[in-house]
Amino acid sequence: MKRLVEWCFDFTVRAKASEPPVTWSLAEQFLDEAGDLADEKEYGVGGGPKEIEPGVFHLCFGLTATLDDQLIPEDDAADLMATLRRSIEEQGYVVEGGFREFTEEESSWMPD
Repeated sequence: MKRLVEWCFDFTVRAKASEPPVTWSLAEQFLDEAGDLADEKEYGVGGGPKEIEPGVFHLCFGLTATLDDQLIPEDDAADLMATLRRSIEEQGYVVEGGFREFTEEESSWMPD
């Protein structure tokens, strides 16, 4: 199992046809939920939502270690994604995407 200092969460959220569109406040609520779940394990979350078309949001954020020598097991990242997906889908929305390692290009602009 991989353990990383930071995992990239990269997904879109859109409404099912029968539901109202995703709003800014709802997208921010999803990010807040991720932060609350991360806090339980002493991890941090940084990033935010971006509206890519009316009512459709791209959420891209890092789940990051906050303690010296802390690494985040892939299972913890998977659990966070599964919990977020379940919560979002239970509210009538569709999640496309998931979590992954940051690409080399994405990592190159981050401070050491």
